[in-house]
Amino acid sequence: MLAMFTAVAVVIAGLTLPHAEAAAVSTDDLVAPVLDSQPSVITKPKAPSGDFAPVQAPASEPESPELAEPASVENGVDRGGLVLESRSEYQNVFVDGDGAQVVQLSPKPLNVKNDDGEWVEIDAAFGGSPDGWGVELHPLSPRIDENRSGGRELIVERHGHEVSFSLMDADAGDWESPFWFWDDWSTPF
Repeated sequence: MLAMFTAVAVVIAGLTLPHAEAAAVSTDDLVAPVLDSQPSVITKPKAPSGDFAPVQAPASEPESPELAEPASVENGVDRGGLVLESRSEYQNVFVDGDGAQVVQLSPKPLNVKNDDGEWVEIDAAFGGSPDGWGVELHPLSPRIDENRSGGRELIVERHGHEVSFSLMDADAGDWESPFWFWDDWSTPF
């Protein structure tokens, strides 16, 4: 195989050849040096020594520890024996009988301020009032109001910012509706 180069100099196997000689060099004419190496030694693996008999089960079963009564778990915190010490929007602080504190932290609100300015647990249940439907103890203050076109909309508010959702071109519905399609009370069977 003949290698043709147009470069000024060619470096092959550590030799630098000027441009004139590069055109006539064949890679078959070059001899690369042989690398020294040692022959591979194959060894047989040795088996470990010792007793490899299966372990026998103990003659008697160990006594099982007494299980504690199930603790009250709320919002992912085991509140068994804990007393609530303080609340804020994103944390609850509990104290046990020994004075140790357990702090529950959350990236989402755990508590909301009530009308008296105290932190209380969030209540997500919608309820009716003379002002309409809504949730009183919730950080988003969700409520259902009548919109400009006479329909209803869900409104959420946080730090003075308000967002509303409504259905466009939806037929009026009842507050109570059947859960299962076969419970449709308006269609006779």
